[in-house]
Amino acid sequence: MRKLLAYPLCVLSAFTLGYLLLHPTLRIIADWLSPLLGSSFLTLIVSAYLTFGDPLAYRGLLFIWVLSGILCGVIIRRRLGGVSTALGIYSTISAFMGLSLYNIIQRAREIGLIGDGGDLLTMIPPLPRGLTIVHLMEAPIIGPLIERLTPFMAGGMPLMESMRELLSTLITNILTPILIASAENMVIVAVSTLIGVEVGRLLEKFFTPLSEGLRDRLKGGASAAALILLLTAAFLSPMIQAQGEEVYVENLIALADDVGRGYTAALFLDSELSIGDINLKGLEAEGLLASVVITHEGFIDLLKEVMRGGGMELGGEASSPLMELAPPTLLLNIYLDTPMEVAEERSSSIASALSKQLDIQLHRLLSIEREINTTEGPGRIYLGVYTSSAGVDKLADEYLSLIPSNRGGLAEAVVEAYKAGRLGESADGVLLYAGIINPLTLIQYFPMEQLETLNLTDLILPKVEGGIGVSGFVGYWKRGVHSPPDRHTLSLSGLLGVEGVSFSPDADVSNLLLLIMNTTIGAPIYGKLYTTLPLEKPPAGMVVETLPQGTSIPASALSATFEASLPPEIMVIKTVSPTVVDQGEEVTITVTIENLGEESVEAVYLNDSQTAYHYPLSLEISGSTAEGWEGIEPGGSRSITYRLTPRAGGIYTLSPAIASYRWRGETYFAVSESVEFRVRQPPPHAIVIGMLIGLWMDAARLLDALIGGWGIEVMQLITIAVIILLAVQEFRNIRRWLRGSSRP
Repeated sequence: MRKLLAYPLCVLSAFTLGYLLLHPTLRIIADWLSPLLGSSFLTLIVSAYLTFGDPLAYRGLLFIWVLSGILCGVIIRRRLGGVSTALGIYSTISAFMGLSLYNIIQRAREIGLIGDGGDLLTMIPPLPRGLTIVHLMEAPIIGPLIERLTPFMAGGMPLMESMRELLSTLITNILTPILIASAENMVIVAVSTLIGVEVGRLLEKFFTPLSEGLRDRLKGGASAAALILLLTAAFLSPMIQAQGEEVYVENLIALADDVGRGYTAALFLDSELSIGDINLKGLEAEGLLASVVITHEGFIDLLKEVMRGGGMELGGEASSPLMELAPPTLLLNIYLDTPMEVAEERSSSIASALSKQLDIQLHRLLSIEREINTTEGPGRIYLGVYTSSAGVDKLADEYLSLIPSNRGGLAEAVVEAYKAGRLGESADGVLLYAGIINPLTLIQYFPMEQLETLNLTDLILPKVEGGIGVSGFVGYWKRGVHSPPDRHTLSLSGLLGVEGVSFSPDADVSNLLLLIMNTTIGAPIYGKLYTTLPLEKPPAGMVVETLPQGTSIPASALSATFEASLPPEIMVIKTVSPTVVDQGEEVTITVTIENLGEESVEAVYLNDSQTAYHYPLSLEISGSTAEGWEGIEPGGSRSITYRLTPRAGGIYTLSPAIASYRWRGETYFAVSESVEFRVRQPPPHAIVIGMLIGLWMDAARLLDALIGGWGIEVMQLITIAVIILLAVQEFRNIRRWLRGSSRP
């Protein structure tokens, strides 16, 4: 009776604790794919965490197996029986992985993920917001696996003669740590059980008088009642659910692209800039081409929009869901013609220095060494990539402190603009960066056709030997040049919120550029350039004005007017309400298209039919997901509303809605953002019971195929027989206990 009680109780308690104490990243992954693959995926994640997680690295996992072992030992109070039952509990959790994997494969076949015509990459839902490669590197099982696989992925496909060595290395580096973690878990649960046995025996001595009194009162017909109670419970349970010369160069650039986006970029090169106390004459800077740390926000959305080409129907390249894995902070260390072992050591030293400077922890993601062709001939390049989960909000002040605002001029202006909220709050995206580059080596070894075409290389990158500190930012606005339909203005003062700017009296070179990219004018790029460096050959297509150091430039000079056919600003807004629901509870989706321009648009069609594309079995749609209108006037809007009913727990990321419209005889597209809502996962006991019921049904279907029908009936008879045998066995145990036997 003790084993029958301890076994299901400890299995359920271990799984429940694993579910409740699941690592946050693993929970996000489970919520991400459960709507597509069903609740079996959550079972797989929890059971894999319990089975293969390293208990010495994750205290929560250690606590689960220690508690489960002690509970098992206290109940059974027999060393051999307790340890064997505890290992059986661990094996059962491991078996859950196999059962859930089987169910996942069945579901994947059902929705077309496996087999002919299945397109796995397009059907995988977009990643939930906030999940990046940094979080994956910190997760149990997944993090160590990525860390061990990265060198093989970076090294390319091996030759056939090295496949045996590769296989041996994979087994050593990947399979061995998993087996070691599994062995650690089994040892911990076994030792904890032995401790529990001793605790249980002490408790047994204390409660023996109470047990004997209860036994005396239950003698007689109580054993029959106990049998009935056992049978009732059994049948009801399935219903529950800078080196060299000193130099300082300041650059500020404003740019308008051919779809109306506005950008600002600042680049400051300062030989006196100290970043992480890195010695530019030290060993870590030897052979260093560049070391730049970048923190971004909103630029993944920009990249996806650019890849989309303005809309999926325009033939733009589809963005991959894996783009969302890009961490908010990246460090790139690049060495030229430096042995990999040496480069890795120097790269780690720089990563440590920058971690201290920014008060974050930079973790190495990968190291790559490749042969490259440069303007100086063949060479070898080393790239070390480090990541951090720290974002713009946390690191903005650290980056701003590295911009030399104490020198006045453009640096002081952009720092004040950022602190006033013109970048961090009003911009649609911002990228902050700082680091060290070797400008002369960059110019010598790598072609820069775009800068050379504009004759800007000598302006922006000073020809100094050794490393030099760099810092700056890039910001963008989706409608950075919104204005009347035909004539537009790119205003740097408007984007940054400044009345004017000044060049720094300390700068060796100061540059301020206003650039226009426009297909309706002959030159692809044109604009204005204010510089303190006299130019023998001015950049093509640009109006150049040479100014003395320390010159002030008024707001009226910080703009460029141009003509282009830019369509009215059309916004597509998709919302979901409520954002957290239970399974079976409806959510309402509203998609609105707004005309924020100054002219009407025609033939408007709003299409959100792909909203549930990633969840063919988990979402039911009620209502129309598409509608068209003859036109929308300036300031007007149109909307559609429909409802979704989720059938599985997890995070649902709905695909963007697409609007098409015509303006001046041309067709344009606008795309909404994707939206998320979360469905609460079922409780752990319901997951386990659901999995067992699913296994029972699978066995019934298998019997159906083998005996030509009657599969469910046969499974019912088998189940009843097993329950009766268990009940009779426990009835005998109870009778022995009532007679006073020492071993029930």
